[in-house]
Amino acid sequence: MDSNLKPLAIVTGASTGIGYELAKCCANRGFDLLIVADEPQIFDVKEKLEQSGTAVEAVQADLARLDGVDTLWHALAEMIGLWMHCLPMQGLA
Repeated sequence: MDSNLKPLAIVTGASTGIGYELAKCCANRGFDLLIVADEPQIFDVKEKLEQSGTAVEAVQADLARLDGVDTLWHALAEMIGLWMHCLPMQGLA
């Protein structure tokens, strides 16, 4: 593992309340952040957290919905450079 990599924290509900405070704590401890909320204020939080020099990606998604989870997954994959492949192995009779 590359020793120059910073740890990554994924914080849900990060636009307000406890989620926002957790995101600030992680930023203060040197984590890169992927923050998520189902409201557009998440982008204001991204700007605030970036002022401390933290790398932050923000996603507006409702994680109670499958498409919201998919949105988060794709943002994470893009942030950490995952290659995603679907390799269906279907037998033919």
